[in-house]
Amino acid sequence: MDLAPDAAKPYANTDILRVHLDNNIIQPNKYYNITFYVQGDKTLYNGMMGYQFNIIYIGIPPKGGLCTVTPSMGVANATVFTFESSNWIDPDGIQSYYFFYSFNDGDTYIPLDNGSPSSSSMTYKFAEIFESVKVQIKCNVVSLKGFSTNAYTSFPLAMRAAASSSAALSNFNLDQVNSEPATLQAGS
Repeated sequence: MDLAPDAAKPYANTDILRVHLDNNIIQPNKYYNITFYVQGDKTLYNGMMGYQFNIIYIGIPPKGGLCTVTPSMGVANATVFTFESSNWIDPDGIQSYYFFYSFNDGDTYIPLDNGSPSSSSMTYKFAEIFESVKVQIKCNVVSLKGFSTNAYTSFPLAMRAAASSSAALSNFNLDQVNSEPATLQAGS
C-alpha cells in the first residue's frame, strides 16, 4: 500500500525539525517504511539529494481481556486461589501472561511465579498474614510484538487466626455471662 500521496509533507525551505504522521493514515499492527528526502541548495550542493528510510511497526497492546480469581474470597494459608487472564484480542498473538498481587491498594505489586509465562492461569496459596486485607491482582499480558497491557481484580483475604477465632467464638455460651471471669469460663 503506497501512502505517499497522503503522507508526503513538504517541508522545503522551512526550519521544521520534527515531522509527524497523520493518524488518519496509520493503521494498527502494520509495518511502515518511512523515507526522508533532503535536497541541497542548488548553488552550494548542485541540488544533490539524500535520503534515509526507516521501517517501523505501529502496534497496539492486546485488548478486551479479563483478570479473574476463584474463589472470590478466602483465608490466608488455607485457600488455594486460581488466577486467570482470558479473552484477550491481539492480531499478533499473545506471548506471555504475568500475575502480581498487592496488599496496599496497588501502590506496590509483587510478582507471582506462575511457572510458565505461556500459561494464562495459575494457582496460589497466600502465606500467613497478620491482618485481613483486600488483595489486588494485576494480570499482565504481552503480545508477540512486545506490547503489553493490564487487567485488575480484587478480593478479601482473611487471616487464619480471624477465621479460627470466629469458629471458637461460636462455641461460647454467653447467655448468662456478666463478668470477664465468667466469660473466660464459658469458653472452656
